[in-house]
Amino acid sequence: MDNQILAAKYRSVLKKVRPVNEPMPQELNPPLSTDSYETPLSPSSSISQETFKVTHERLQEIPVIPHEPWQKKLISIPKLILSHFTELIRERIRTVIYEQSTSSYTSPIFCVAKSNGRLRIVHDLQELDKVTIKEACLPPQIEEFVNSFSGRSCYGLGDMMGGYDERELDVTTRPLTTFETPLGRM
Repeated sequence: MDNQILAAKYRSVLKKVRPVNEPMPQELNPPLSTDSYETPLSPSSSISQETFKVTHERLQEIPVIPHEPWQKKLISIPKLILSHFTELIRERIRTVIYEQSTSSYTSPIFCVAKSNGRLRIVHDLQELDKVTIKEACLPPQIEEFVNSFSGRSCYGLGDMMGGYDERELDVTTRPLTTFETPLGRM
């Protein structure tokens, strides 16, 4: 792995795939309450219990417009890195980040080299982006809350194994992200 160079093809911003502007389905967009003391958590919530996994109460559901399942052409993994790639997949299966799938969807995945020489798996979900309903909310403006940090120490904690695997997908949404590996469909 020392002298290997992996290159990704540059893609113009004009070719960027964006979510669609559609009304959010009402079951995913519950009415807002004006009671400031009302909590979004259920009374029997287990969030206060010490746990090492995301709770299974509010799984992430991706809102999509009606569409046909897609089967995109797979991107071949070079034989030089195939064993490293397969070991990454095995590790993610062991840590329950990936699970077996029998979905009719197939999205490509590929690897890129990180700055430290290790591999990063990239999931190409452009087809999912084409049918995803864009959320209407915007992130807060930095000026609104940055002044409250003035003179204070700020700490952060990063998940080194799966930094982007922070939300568990709802069972109805998981088939949309299926991909093919040497170990089967995930």
